Amino acid sequence: MNRENQNGLTVGDVVVSCAGRDRGIAFVVVWQDGKMLGLCDGKVHKAGKVKKKKIKHVQKTDRHILLPSAYDDNRDGTFDAEICKALRCIEE
Repeated sequence: MNRENQNGLTVGDVVVSCAGRDRGIAFVVVWQDGKMLGLCDGKVHKAGKVKKKKIKHVQKTDRHILLPSAYDDNRDGTFDAEICKALRCIEE
C-alpha cells in the first residue's frame, strides 16, 4: 500500500489542494488508485467519507504522517482526531 506513483506520492504524504473550492487546504493521502487520491483532513473530509481528487490537482509537500493502523476501524473517531492534530501541528 505504500507504493509510490509517478509523482512520488505515497500513503501518508501531506498534500495541498491546488484546484477547486478547497484550494489551499492541507490533506493527508489515505489511498491512491491510478490518477485518483483519497484525501482526509480529519474535519470536513473524515475517514468515513474521504475527498477524491486527481493527482494533478494537488501539490506535494515535504511532510509525511505515519498513519495509524486503525484506519478501517474508525468507529470512535480516533483516526480523524489524530489526522486533524497532525495537520494542525504542520500548519503552525
